[in-house]
Amino acid sequence: MKTSTLIILILVAMSPLMAQGFAPWSNVRHSAVNDAGNIVLRLNTMPEQQDPLECYYSANGAAWASALLNETEFTQYETLLPYAYGQTLKYRFRTASSYEGEGYAFLNPAKLDSNTFPPALNQMALIGEDPVGDSVSVYNPSLDLTTSYFGCTDTKFFAAMGNSSGTFPTLVSLVSYNAYMVLLINPESVSDTTAYAMIYTFNIPGIISSGLYKVGMAGDIPSFERIGNIQSQVSGSKLYLACNISDLIASPEFGAWPNTSHMLLSTAVTMNVSIPYGSTTPTFGFGDYATFGSLLFEFYSINAASNALPVISNVSVSNSPAGQTITFDYNDANQDFPLVSELYLNNGGIFQLTNTEFDFSDTVNFTAFIPALNGWSSGEIRISDNGMDYVNLTIYSTAIGVDASAPVALSCSLPNPVSPRGNAIPIRLSGMQKAPTQISVYNLKGQKIGNIFDFYASSSDQVLNWTGTVNGKTLSSGVYYLRVTQLNNSYNKRITVIR
Repeated sequence: MKTSTLIILILVAMSPLMAQGFAPWSNVRHSAVNDAGNIVLRLNTMPEQQDPLECYYSANGAAWASALLNETEFTQYETLLPYAYGQTLKYRFRTASSYEGEGYAFLNPAKLDSNTFPPALNQMALIGEDPVGDSVSVYNPSLDLTTSYFGCTDTKFFAAMGNSSGTFPTLVSLVSYNAYMVLLINPESVSDTTAYAMIYTFNIPGIISSGLYKVGMAGDIPSFERIGNIQSQVSGSKLYLACNISDLIASPEFGAWPNTSHMLLSTAVTMNVSIPYGSTTPTFGFGDYATFGSLLFEFYSINAASNALPVISNVSVSNSPAGQTITFDYNDANQDFPLVSELYLNNGGIFQLTNTEFDFSDTVNFTAFIPALNGWSSGEIRISDNGMDYVNLTIYSTAIGVDASAPVALSCSLPNPVSPRGNAIPIRLSGMQKAPTQISVYNLKGQKIGNIFDFYASSSDQVLNWTGTVNGKTLSSGVYYLRVTQLNNSYNKRITVIR
């Protein structure tokens, strides 16, 4: 049996934590599409986060699917999501925990593509599942909640609930009625006596009917002030409700929306309303309440036509008694983070380039530290956002405190996989400088097989026809790298050869 009927008070008690912007995850970022057709999705959690973290994704409006998050480092998780350029891929997160003995879920609500009502259930986000038979004070299978869901658009909130009976009758008898509610609480303007709710019930003249309400609590006795209409429909054994966000924010006590923390607290509630013969005073018996939901209105999506290679700029090498620090700025038009960010030195040393900022919609600074007496004289920065295409830049130990490069934009594309069967294979180059240019082929061990083109580029864009041969011999089936080199810049393209 559940022990408390003060549902609003429970949500109010949770709200200060939510209003502070607390979230179990942060630094959500994605890579470009790798050679397996996936993006790498990566995020961080707080050290005290112990509850399992769930990830869901949807491509082009398909039903939400789940993806397993794996912990790759302490407080860092990642997963692979299938993606094809041109798609719109949405993804969101959820975790379940408890507060003062009450179960709650922290999640991103589903961002719906339209205001169509009712929305498809598989387009909504599950808040939680609820045990059967755990009524508060009144038991009825129709009042016994089992599931609750939430979704939204920029203008509407949507909710759905399931129960033990699969039906949602509102009229029990001439003196007894059922009411089904979804509470909506803004944690930044919360009151311990007021909440807002979408309510689906029988039209009881002078007392209550279906609509959007400001709900007051005086002890255990609720009061209802209607502030707007709702949409309601029972479909597929679920009850769907929707309201206009504008009706909520028109009520001053609800507060501003969106709020600063992008948070909303919500739960589904059922109750029985009884009005004895000859009386106009209703009595209320709570039936059940569903999982408490802390909804974080942050929405993640990708919609890219093709991969845009990262751009490296403002490279510098600075000196100190302890060693040398290499830094550069990283920008990616698709907001991809790099899967590879390494510095290869001419003496064989390899250093990881690291970052402390994770907002790849803006410039991110990368750095590496080389201890003194390392003995290096030159090195190569290698960056890749997909593990196949690389942006390379040569640096020198003597370039102390000097910007080492302008933004890198060299690019190469060709049909992949390559099938050298006598037909010309077009290699398209772009972003070139007017300078000597060399295209070479390397195996996976980094061993050079040979040059296939050596010329002076007279324009920034050029198409070269390749026969699939190196030094007069056709390449065997396998995986190789094409390296395009101009001055201190180079670009690697991973290719698969099929004969």
